[in-house]
Amino acid sequence: MMHRVARCAHGAVLAALVCVAIAALPTLASGEPLATPSYMEGHNFTFVIGTHHSGTTILDLLLCEHNEISCLKHTHAPMDEGQHLQDVYVPAYKAGGMLRFGFHPQNHLTADSPLITPQNQRKLFDAWKPFWDLSKPILLEKSPPDVLKTQFFQSMFGTNTKFLLTMRHPLACVDFIYRPRKRATEKWHARRNALTQGCGAQAVEHWLVIHDTLRQDAKHVNNLAVYQYENFLNTSKEVTQGYVREMMEFLGMSDTIHIEFEDEIDPDLVEAEKLMDRQSKLARIMKKNGDSISPAVRKYIEEQTHRIQTKVEDEAHISVVALGKDAGPSANHPDNMEVASTSASTSLPTTQEEQHGNPSRSRQVRDTSSAAVSPKQRRKLAEFHGSRKHVLLKFGQCFGWIKHWEAVVDMQSNDCKALIHKYEARVNEYGYSLKDLTSITVPTALFDNLLTVEHYRKEQAHQTSDHPKT
Repeated sequence: MMHRVARCAHGAVLAALVCVAIAALPTLASGEPLATPSYMEGHNFTFVIGTHHSGTTILDLLLCEHNEISCLKHTHAPMDEGQHLQDVYVPAYKAGGMLRFGFHPQNHLTADSPLITPQNQRKLFDAWKPFWDLSKPILLEKSPPDVLKTQFFQSMFGTNTKFLLTMRHPLACVDFIYRPRKRATEKWHARRNALTQGCGAQAVEHWLVIHDTLRQDAKHVNNLAVYQYENFLNTSKEVTQGYVREMMEFLGMSDTIHIEFEDEIDPDLVEAEKLMDRQSKLARIMKKNGDSISPAVRKYIEEQTHRIQTKVEDEAHISVVALGKDAGPSANHPDNMEVASTSASTSLPTTQEEQHGNPSRSRQVRDTSSAAVSPKQRRKLAEFHGSRKHVLLKFGQCFGWIKHWEAVVDMQSNDCKALIHKYEARVNEYGYSLKDLTSITVPTALFDNLLTVEHYRKEQAHQTSDHPKT
């Protein structure tokens, strides 16, 4: 009995000491952002968010062209997404994947997350730091699942953290599954059949869960800007440039990115980019086959490579290009060429640092050889074609997915009628329709965060004056 009492007393003392030690540790009030450490001072953080295939990478590529913004580049991670470079939180592919991550609670992180600690703050920054240019004031990260982590990132990176949400029709976001393919596999047919079963009900529900969650999180986020992909690329070139201007104002930039559209691009530039794409393919053939290539084939490849390099170097304004074209079966489809960015002929205003030759601030000329930019370093994107410095924009083709959808789904079927009955009102709140797939209206659910709000207010006022109440 005495021995048991002594052991209990000893245990009580240890417990008390542990409690005192824990109490002495610095604590963070629930929902309170972390203090900005010295190694993050001088930077503002921006996150591009949205569902997969909603236009996040297009926006990322566009913003990367600004001289004051640095994006994650050459990471060897899929799509250069930061989620794959860190181990603080679970990446979406381990919890549902792109078609189901919204259904998994562990992907939704709020300001109350136990992961919000100074140690994790440092780990996250250190994971992304090697791929950012820290001489630039705005550091940008793009991962679609970030759409469920806005509160979390605001707490980790400060109250000035900004989020740009791109929205697209829920069925357009899964077009990559049901669009026609030249080489359709059994796995692809199985995925397409699973998606189209029930008229895409699971995809629509997943889209709504993600946006409904963000809608609630937005109440606790200081800086969130929202735009609809269809309005961005399908209204007019002037409106597209206007959106970019508003994005720059939202990010606190005094200058803007000037978009050059596909029909305004120098044909010689496009031809040179095609040649360079061929050059990179020849380099991959040499690397993959090595000594097995016959002397005659090797000589042909070397001659072709030299010819291409010589022709490209003849064009001084081409020398900054490093291709990122997707060689996949759907890469050349018109609906997959909706990208905007700057070009050398419409460069950003020259900064004082560039005038004085400061290499840390000026636009760097990139070596276009395969040794300098390997295929794995390039972004591969269905919507992306052209070059990393001359991203082309095909205007007015945001609805090409509809013909793909209607080729595999009968919108007059009972399944589709049930889908419309169940989800139409909720989808309407975000400016879309299942009944009329081309309808784009004001997203009332996120109206307070909408870019070009004044444009919509004027439009609404105009519509009201045209249809006065009786």
